[in-house]
Amino acid sequence: MRFQQTIKNSKSVTGYGVHSGIKTTIKILPSKIDSGIRFIRKDILGEPTIRASIDNVSTTDRRTVLTENNISIETVEHILAALYACDIDNIIIEINGPEVPIMDGSSLVFVQMIENAKIAT
Repeated sequence: MRFQQTIKNSKSVTGYGVHSGIKTTIKILPSKIDSGIRFIRKDILGEPTIRASIDNVSTTDRRTVLTENNISIETVEHILAALYACDIDNIIIEINGPEVPIMDGSSLVFVQMIENAKIAT
């Protein structure tokens, strides 16, 4: 079993969804061991959580969409790739819209955000 990691500090970034065109802000926050990667939709009443789990993949048509309890978050692949590359497996990702911003089209901005937040073990 591998050692679990999160981040030390919160960081945020704002951009536009490539499919929706909606301006959104995502904020990454530290999370407890064994909590996994969770998206929190701040724009929806009750702030529902969507777990980053293969069981929650609802479509992969030109983007990866996660859906849990009829609530979705779209275009998650770049931030999830950045988390994997940085060995982060416990984190909260707050977002105020339906789609993760595309930024430069890669995972670079998300990797830099994680590195600036500092990795905690």
